[in-house]
Amino acid sequence: MKKKKKTQGPPKPSVGRKRPAARKATARAPAPKAASRPRLAFTPDFIEELEAALGELRRLSQELVSTRRELLAEESSARGTEGALRRELETLRTELKTARAESEIALANARRVEGRLEAAAEAEARAREAQREAEHAADRARDELLWLRRELDRMRAAAEPPAVAR
Repeated sequence: MKKKKKTQGPPKPSVGRKRPAARKATARAPAPKAASRPRLAFTPDFIEELEAALGELRRLSQELVSTRRELLAEESSARGTEGALRRELETLRTELKTARAESEIALANARRVEGRLEAAAEAEARAREAQREAEHAADRARDELLWLRRELDRMRAAAEPPAVAR
């Protein structure tokens, strides 16, 4: 079993026990002083270089802020454009679905019309065939009527007594 390390700090009071007396503060040794820094000499050339560096930092800062604003504007514009493109894409999808449904309806209508045309063509063909058969029947009936008239005329002529010559 591992031994637990004792934690620093005041001990926790337990029920029914008195707290131990506070410890007396002991004096600590003073912290060692940091080494002294060398003093900078602020010469006019040094100050001029600092001002030039500060001016360059200002310019870079302004350029950075300007570039950041441009990037944010482009990002915002891109988001707006992306949103507009998404809406347009959704609109196109809806239009395509509508066009597809309309084409399916038109196709179904065309098939119905085609079926009706086929039925009408079949009815017309049957009617023409019936007409042809009726014409043939009429021709046969006329031929038979003519034959019967000739036969009747021949039978009448045979049934009449021969005419007497006077």
